[in-house]
Amino acid sequence: WNGPESDTTIPNILSQLAPDLHEAVKTTTIYISYARFSDMHDSNVLYFAAWLAHFGLNVILDKYDTIGLGKNVAGWTERNVTRADKVIVVLSTEYYFDWTGMAQGDEERSSDRQACLEAKLIQSMLMEDESTNRVCVPVFLGPTYQRGCLPAMLESSVWFRLCEDDIASARKFLYYVCGVQEQKRPDVSSK
Repeated sequence: WNGPESDTTIPNILSQLAPDLHEAVKTTTIYISYARFSDMHDSNVLYFAAWLAHFGLNVILDKYDTIGLGKNVAGWTERNVTRADKVIVVLSTEYYFDWTGMAQGDEERSSDRQACLEAKLIQSMLMEDESTNRVCVPVFLGPTYQRGCLPAMLESSVWFRLCEDDIASARKFLYYVCGVQEQKRPDVSSK
């Protein structure tokens, strides 16, 4: 995920989306959960959030709502995770440690209190209702990913690897997140 200098794929993807997706995008609210461990990673997450917002999705991200976040991080996190249609989990080694630290009750292992709160909320949502798996969408940003970063509780989830140059994956991701069945395009290459 290389950041804003490579945003030429947005027009390419937009031109390939079905009209029914354009309407679904306007009503979909996304919460992005991620580990805050480096400026570069934070920049990639911010770019990813801007990329989603460019399509018209309502994106909830801590960096967007510093006033609402205030001092009550737990209240803000719970309110926004529970109101989102989808929770996007940006996977990384650091997020995995935050997730497993919470699962084992070991908050000391974590470097990111907010990611721990998010992980705890997501875990309780998944334990309350197995169908919540459709609500939580794990995402790897960039061309490489480490399967070992996927917490066991999310292994059965549909997950995505997103790169700005992979238009097909980006389309599938947008359709999945918006809950719209992707229309199969007729194969015109053989005619």
